[in-house]
Amino acid sequence: MIYVVTYTLQPWFLRDTTNIARELRRLPNWSHWINNTWLISTYETADGLYERIRGHFLTTDRLLIAPFDADGGYAGWLPKEAWDWIEENKYK
Repeated sequence: MIYVVTYTLQPWFLRDTTNIARELRRLPNWSHWINNTWLISTYETADGLYERIRGHFLTTDRLLIAPFDADGGYAGWLPKEAWDWIEENKYK
């Protein structure tokens, strides 16, 4: 399963995302091409991902973890490596 993990920190200009990124990079299969947005290929559930990173967020922040439906179609402007990663992981 691929999940989109995206967030906004409030106030963003006073915050450091290093610990969030470090925690997400601990997962064995991820892609990160857009600020504060990650694609995570994992057997974990959305709730499991949430529990993994929730301690790095404040109640004023916004966080969304949702399935990425590659079969439903997708489009955008990303480097070739990002599209390759999606193609390689969409059925894992």
